Amino acid sequence: MDKTDARRKQIADIIAALPDTDGTGVVEHLFEPLRIELTSLISDEGFRSIFERSAFLAGRKFAWLSVEQPLSGASPLDDLKTRLAQQESTEARAACTALLLHISDLMASLIGELLTIDILRSAWGKDALGSLGEEFQA
Repeated sequence: MDKTDARRKQIADIIAALPDTDGTGVVEHLFEPLRIELTSLISDEGFRSIFERSAFLAGRKFAWLSVEQPLSGASPLDDLKTRLAQQESTEARAACTALLLHISDLMASLIGELLTIDILRSAWGKDALGSLGEEFQA
């Protein structure tokens, strides 16, 4: 399994393990810490850009994620929570998974796989991704 596939599987496993009924737990446990981490590195506008691009890509399967119809929330995560609350649990969790995978894929394409893994660990805790990336260290 290559680095990208391993990262994607770990993220999907983390989301699947969260006790959550409507997707808002995924926002609180994963999206919000990642927003804080990325904002410190690339600003609010940088995070918003990555989030909106990822929402556009995930919106191909989950049209209700489309940011073309913005809600009144000041933060894209506020809008995401509102949209998730209107969906069934399995749909919300699947959309969160797709959105988070697109965010991490976009990050990896911009800054590389290992730095993306480091940022995700910084946001979610050093043990969040297990030993992912360590076997790829030189």
